[in-house]
Parts: sequence; C-alpha cells; structure tokens
Amino acid sequence: MLDATSTRVLVASKIYNQFLDKMKQRAEALRVGYQLDPASQLGPLVSAAQLATVERYVRLGKEEGAEVITGGQRAQVAGLEGGFYYKPTIFAGAKNSMRIAQEEIFGPVLTVLRAPDIATAIQIFNQSDYALTGGIFSRSPANIERARAECECGNFYINRPITGSRVDLQPYGGFKMSGLGTKAGGPDYLIQYMDARTVTENTLRRGFAPSAEVLEALG
Repeated sequence: MLDATSTRVLVASKIYNQFLDKMKQRAEALRVGYQLDPASQLGPLVSAAQLATVERYVRLGKEEGAEVITGGQRAQVAGLEGGFYYKPTIFAGAKNSMRIAQEEIFGPVLTVLRAPDIATAIQIFNQSDYALTGGIFSRSPANIERARAECECGNFYINRPITGSRVDLQPYGGFKMSGLGTKAGGPDYLIQYMDARTVTENTLRRGFAPSAEVLEALG
C-alpha cells in the first residue's frame, strides 16, 4: 500500500472476482463533487498538473496490460465543468511489477492484485520501494499475527480502514523511500526540536570560586 491510503490491494484468489464485483459497485456509488459540499464523498485533485498525472498513470496501466473495470476518465460535476475531478478507478488483472502497483499516483486509482495465500500476499506486499502504511482484513488470528510481524511498513492497521492515523498521539512515518528519519507525532518526536549536547564535569576538584552574589554580599 502506497502513501497513507490503499492504492494497492492484495486479495485472496478464491474471492478475487467477488471482491472486484463489490468494489466496483462501491466505487461507482461514490459521489464525486465539490469538496465543501457535505454530500460529496470524493473531491477534486489538487491541480491540473496532478489530474494530468493521474490520467498518465491510467494510460500507462492500460498499456502495461491491466484492465480498467470502472472509472478511467474525468468526472463531470454540474456547475464545476473544467474542475480537476476524476472518477474512482479500479485496475484488475494487474501484476505487482507494473508501475501502477509500484509508484505513488496520488489519485483515486486502485490496483487489485491476486494472492493465492497469506505467504504470497506478504511477499508481494514487501516488494515495493515504499513502506508507509499497510493493513489486513482477516478472521484468522494466525494470519493477522503473521502479517503484523512480517509486513514492512511504518503504520499497520488491522480490520479497519488503512487511514486515520492520529499523528498527534501516534508516531507516524515509514520505511524505505517512505522513511523520514524519526517518526513525526507523539511525545517522542519532541526530541527533534532539541539540540543534544554532552557536558562532562570533574566534580572532585578542590573548591569553587564564590559567585557574584556572594562577593557582593561580602562587600
């Protein structure tokens, strides 16, 4: 999973098609619209340049051989024609080596990969240059524990959305190209605002010079 949201999903082979059907329905039900409208569920991209980047990755995914099962084009919002809106897009039949599965797109694009078992899923998960967030949905305590221990990422979520970290309370950061050194957030991060110094004193020396206050008091 790249960045702080899920752009790459690994699904058990036996439920892959069922997952795609339900995911497609959910994606197509999302309301794309003005970001300050409470009814909107998906707002615009940040700029025309980022919209062009998303379009470029969608074209690239098709060229690499993945299939767009929904979306894949700009969204038209009434009264906001020309806005930077893009439909939620899902790629199926992708390979983990494809750029759409390996690079950060920063747009509403999801690549769904197939995994025959938990071991393969973890192996695929770790085959990425990025390692910020990840997670697992499972009813198997053994699979959950294995994924928690072996998935290489800075923030891991279990049976909950792969977003919503509390940066003010929890250390937040990643590994590999997602690494930022010491994690942001939480009390441990306060040390980053300090300059560490080492001071060594010989406490066995004889006597101390009187302070200015003492000298003044003595006249």
